[in-house]
Amino acid sequence: MNSYGLAFVLMAAAIHPFRDIFLKGSKHPISAYATICSIWILISIVHVLIFSEDLRLPVSYWPYVAASSFGLIIYYYGTLRALERGSLSVYYPIIRSSSLVIVFVNWLAFEQPYELKVLSGIGLVLIGVIMLQKSTRGVTGDKKSLCLALLAMLGSAAYTMADASAMSAISPSVFLFYVYIIVVLGLLGLGLAESRSIVNSISLLKTNFVNAPQRIILAGVSSYVSYYLILWAFKVGSEVAAVSAIRQVSIPLAVVFATIVLKEKKFFYNIWWASFVGVGVIIIAIE
Repeated sequence: MNSYGLAFVLMAAAIHPFRDIFLKGSKHPISAYATICSIWILISIVHVLIFSEDLRLPVSYWPYVAASSFGLIIYYYGTLRALERGSLSVYYPIIRSSSLVIVFVNWLAFEQPYELKVLSGIGLVLIGVIMLQKSTRGVTGDKKSLCLALLAMLGSAAYTMADASAMSAISPSVFLFYVYIIVVLGLLGLGLAESRSIVNSISLLKTNFVNAPQRIILAGVSSYVSYYLILWAFKVGSEVAAVSAIRQVSIPLAVVFATIVLKEKKFFYNIWWASFVGVGVIIIAIE
């Protein structure tokens, strides 16, 4: 990875946890994310207009948009539902471990064998995840929250691989414009399924923004900047597994921020086992 790609990924990793910190405690998580994605569409429109980019997208590029959109919808749903039930410092490290899935797909699709270092990395991740989940209810902790976090991890892997492929031919801002139109529609559909009323779904969008406009705007802007930087890392030629690995810098940062901002407990315990997840994922992806 060149120095530009490394700088883009490190900046994105430092910014990324703030979105979930701003959204933690939202009364209706799905509509909160839909509101943020709507902000992304507005930002991308401004971005496209400023740089006079062409919004026309060839048909051959739409599979990348669709794959990324589908992965993001799964990722957002799993993330918010997991954080709705549990601590950011516990589930964020699991959600951000998508390199495990990316390495597995590379092995399955391209018959890339596992070496000893990769196996040791997998072991570190499994130990970290188990210990982060450990509670009085058993070693798996809240099973539903764990499943939701794993679902979000799968979604993250899907959109990351789609994004890396798309950036070989598509402008980041144009790509984000179309992806987030689909994501907003998908999240609104999920919200409609829960509220069973179009009026209620739209009302929830308005309520989320009115109740905490600063949090929604900050979450939208910070997440857009973070994602945009990652797309530029792919644009300058960074390899998908390496990008996914270096992004794990956000794991210990999320634990620190959760302790400071959200007053979550067990800081030293969580940071210790979160570091196992981060180091393990980096070993796997680099190999």
